[in-house]
Amino acid sequence: MIAMSSNWRDVQKYFENSYIKIQGYVDKLFFVNRVRENMIMGVDEDDTLFELYLSNKEPFELDYVLPHRAVFQHGDEALFLRRNPSRQYRRGLHADNTAVVYIATGTNCDLNFYILKSYVEKQKYMSFMEAVDHKGSMRSMALSPRMSYIRAGGEIRMDMTTIAVVNHEKKTIRIKRPIFKPEILQFLKNGDGSYGVSP
Repeated sequence: MIAMSSNWRDVQKYFENSYIKIQGYVDKLFFVNRVRENMIMGVDEDDTLFELYLSNKEPFELDYVLPHRAVFQHGDEALFLRRNPSRQYRRGLHADNTAVVYIATGTNCDLNFYILKSYVEKQKYMSFMEAVDHKGSMRSMALSPRMSYIRAGGEIRMDMTTIAVVNHEKKTIRIKRPIFKPEILQFLKNGDGSYGVSP
């Protein structure tokens, strides 16, 4: 969206009380507190106040392309970000149009810089073997942009749906949703060959 003083009310409707990115600031996040006829005001992820002046003479692009779904790692937890289709007019990240959920428990997270910074950072996903062999404190691990592994119970999930269960003693994976068998086999192909698929 082009932001300028003549359409400030549209900017206010679409972006006020939302997290945004601004062109030229790479992956830095900003939170818009207020939009007025000549200014956008808020705070950035470093807790620094900012002001963007709106002018018809110098309009600028203001937008935030949101994924429909994404799994990402935040500390010891894999989180799932999803769009809420009922409030699509909002253009920034806002509680009305976006939910973030702890994959292991299904409980919602508050949208905040702390969590969203993990989402916008370049994600490093664990391999299947790294996840099942992990000895640290992580409860769940992001395996791909849509898949995760839950240590308690050995569940492999696609978004929030359990698609397979790992049996560590037998070193097998029981597939619960056959449609996802190719994805599971691909993960095993990149492993050390110690795990197989059970019937």
